[in-house]
Amino acid sequence: MTQTNEVSNHGLPRNGTDTASVAAWQESVLAMTNYLPTACHTCKQYSMKLSRCSGCKIYSYCTSDHQVAHWAEHKTFCKGIQFLQKHNLVPLADVPLIDVAETPVDPHTQSRTGNSPHESQGEASPPPRTEAEWCALRFKLAGAMEVYLKRPLLLHEHQACMFMNHCENCLRTYAHKVEANSDSTPPGARADLRSLTKCAECESVSYCSDSCRETSSSHHQRWCSEYVLLMELERVVAEKGLPPPWIPDLLVEKSEGPFVLPTNFEEYLQTREFPAGIFTPSLLTLSHVYSSQAMTYPLTILWALQRLASVANKADALVEPYQPTKSSLVLHLVGANAHSEALHSVKYEELLHLLPTVTSLTVVLIGPHAPTWTDSDDTECDMCDSCLSRSRHFRLRYRRMEYNKFIESEGTVEFGKPDIIVAYNCGFHEYTGKEEDSWNRAMPYMLKKDVPLIATSYTKSESVADTEYIQAHGGHVSVASEKNPFFGRQPFRDWKRDDDCDFYYYNNYVAVFSGDN
Repeated sequence: MTQTNEVSNHGLPRNGTDTASVAAWQESVLAMTNYLPTACHTCKQYSMKLSRCSGCKIYSYCTSDHQVAHWAEHKTFCKGIQFLQKHNLVPLADVPLIDVAETPVDPHTQSRTGNSPHESQGEASPPPRTEAEWCALRFKLAGAMEVYLKRPLLLHEHQACMFMNHCENCLRTYAHKVEANSDSTPPGARADLRSLTKCAECESVSYCSDSCRETSSSHHQRWCSEYVLLMELERVVAEKGLPPPWIPDLLVEKSEGPFVLPTNFEEYLQTREFPAGIFTPSLLTLSHVYSSQAMTYPLTILWALQRLASVANKADALVEPYQPTKSSLVLHLVGANAHSEALHSVKYEELLHLLPTVTSLTVVLIGPHAPTWTDSDDTECDMCDSCLSRSRHFRLRYRRMEYNKFIESEGTVEFGKPDIIVAYNCGFHEYTGKEEDSWNRAMPYMLKKDVPLIATSYTKSESVADTEYIQAHGGHVSVASEKNPFFGRQPFRDWKRDDDCDFYYYNNYVAVFSGDN
C-alpha cells in the first residue's frame, strides 16, 4: 500500500523480531489467496465482464492472461472437479431440475415457500435444498477433492468448494444450468435458464431470477455492506499488498488516572489520535479494518477486565476502570496461533500505554500452533521511546505445547503466576466428547479462583456452546457472553451461516470465567 512508509511513523513494528513476523505474515497470507465467486481469481477485479473456466465452471477470470497465470496451479483441481462430475460422485446440481418437488425451500427459514419463483418464467423448479443440505453437499465435495488430489486443499480451493457462485435464495448453481440443458435432456423439458446475475450493490451475491432476488432481499440487506467491504479488501490486497495495521504509541500518564475504553473502536481511534489525514478517503475505512484486526487482541483484554470490574463492583456503568494491584503483568495466551495472536506482537504494548501503573508486561503464547519464526523462544521487545524513557519492559515468550504440559513443566516457575489467561476464538465446544480433547486436560489449570479466564468466540452460538463447555468443566461465569465492541472488523465468510449470519469475526463475542482453585 502506498501509505506504508508514512504509516510506519505512527506506531508500526519497531523491532527486528516483529518485522520478521510482518514479513512472515505477508508471505503466508499472500500465498493463501482467497476465492471470490464473482471476481477474477488473479487480480480480484469484479466490476467487469468475466469468463468462467470451461472445465470446472467455478473459477472466473477477466482476461485470458490471468487465466493462463493461474492454470499451472489450477490444472489438477480443475480436472478433479470434472472427474467428480463426470462420474456423478458429487453432483453439484444434486438432482436434475426436471425431476424435483413442486415447491422450493426458503434456505433461511427452511420452510416451503409455495409455488416455485421459476415456474412463472417457464423454468424448471430448483432442487428443494435447505441450508443444511447445501452445507453437506459442499463439505462432501471438499472431502472428495482432497481424496482425488491426495493432498489438503489450498485455502482458495476449499473456499471454491464452499462459496461457489450460486443463487442466494434457491441455492441453484451454474451446474444446474449445464445439467438442465444437457444433450440428454428431452427438448420439451429444457429449462430456459439464464446466467446468475450479481447484486448491483456488492457484486458478490448472485441470483437466478428477479423472484429469488426479491425473496432474499431482507436477509441480504443485513450483509450487503459487508460484502462490499470484503470485495474491496481483496481487491486492494491483490493490487497493493497487505497494509500494515496502525498501532498507537501514545501513553496515558499516571496523573491522568486509570484509562477507560470508549464503547466502540471508532471512538477509540479518535481518542488514540489515529492519523486519518495520511490516508486517502477510499483507503481510510480499510485502514480502520486492518488496524482493528491487530488491536482487537489487547483491547479485548482490557474491555473484558473493565467489564469484570463493573460486574464485581455492581456498578451502574457498563465498564469500570481496571486497576492492576502490582506493577508487573503476566498474560498467558492459550491455544495461540502464529497467524493471529502472534502477528504484530508489538500490539500488546498498548496495554502498557493504557495502564500507566504497569511497568513490566510479559506475554506468553502457548499452544501446539504457537509461532516458530523467531530464532529464540524468548524475546525482549524493542519499545516506543515513551516507554523506554519510563524504563518499561515488554517480553514475549513462545511455547509450542499444550497448556497443561507447559504448566506442569515450567510455567509458573520461570514466569510466575499468570495474572490473566486468555483464549482467543477458543472453539472449546468443538472438542466436546472427542477423544483428542486436549482442552479437557488443560481446563483445571485455566480455571482459577483469582485469575480471570477471558474467552472469545467467532459467533454468538459458538460463545454459548463454549460457555457450556467451560461450565461442564467446573468454570463459573463472571461476565456472561456478550458482543465485543472491539471485535476485529474484517469479515470472514461463514459457509455454515451460524445464527443466520453470512460472516464471522475475530473475537466477536467475549465472556469471563473463574474456577474454584
